[in-house]
Amino acid sequence: MVLHHFEYTAEMCDCRYCPYYRGKRKCTASQCPCIEERIVAGAASRTEVMAETMRDIHNAAFRRRLNQFINESEELHMNFRNEKHRLAFVEAIRKLDRKNFALMSALYLLTAEHKLWMQIRNYVERNEIKFDRFKPKDSTENGYTLLCCAKDLYRRRN
Repeated sequence: MVLHHFEYTAEMCDCRYCPYYRGKRKCTASQCPCIEERIVAGAASRTEVMAETMRDIHNAAFRRRLNQFINESEELHMNFRNEKHRLAFVEAIRKLDRKNFALMSALYLLTAEHKLWMQIRNYVERNEIKFDRFKPKDSTENGYTLLCCAKDLYRRRN
């Protein structure tokens, strides 16, 4: 019986504590032995997360495109539709578990359309979205699509 799961912090996952780390010369390991813990703790970079996620895909064209995307996105941050979307998302996640990536992804989509967010925001409770209790009213085509995608992303994980 598991009574408590240990959670690493980003500080604990700092590469300086790894036996393969060699100062400014970086890591000597071919693959990070702690990548999963670093991803969960939020210590891994976007590049490391994408590389680890796609590690088992060997299609050359896909790998080239992935490497191009990684290089292009190194300095990009989250893209929001507008300032209203950004503010709604930031407010929505303020008191929630940011390590729940399914929840964060769903909220990103739900906050993209103001009308949809105004209807569903009261169904976000304690790190959960109560999709089964939510009934959309006067939904736009865009809003309905966002709702369906958010629901699929969220339910696939939970």
